[in-house]
Amino acid sequence: MDTNYNNTNYNDLSYNNPINQSEPELQEAKEKEDTIDMMDGINIYMQLIRENIEYDYYMSYEEGNARELVEELYQIICDVVCVKRSIIRIGKEDYPYELVKSNFLKLNKSHIEYVMSCGA
Repeated sequence: MDTNYNNTNYNDLSYNNPINQSEPELQEAKEKEDTIDMMDGINIYMQLIRENIEYDYYMSYEEGNARELVEELYQIICDVVCVKRSIIRIGKEDYPYELVKSNFLKLNKSHIEYVMSCGA
């Protein structure tokens, strides 16, 4: 049995040293990290929207069509805020995405109630 540690083969290519990764491996790791950061950001926005429009209140106390309408409005707001694009077309007019996103993040319970009252 060889117990001489000085003969260790450091050129063994099967060992994957995370400190000495190749460029494609680093890029792949960066992309995974970016995806995780993006998903965290989306989850934060979705939670913020839920709080702003008091989504949980509607899901607890409203019934039937009202609950469905709030769910639909929530999904639309999340889609607009979380899916980045350069422009958003509203009523045949183009608006910068960041402007629309900012305005959608300001929506609250009173806006939802207004939309609900227009449908009644």
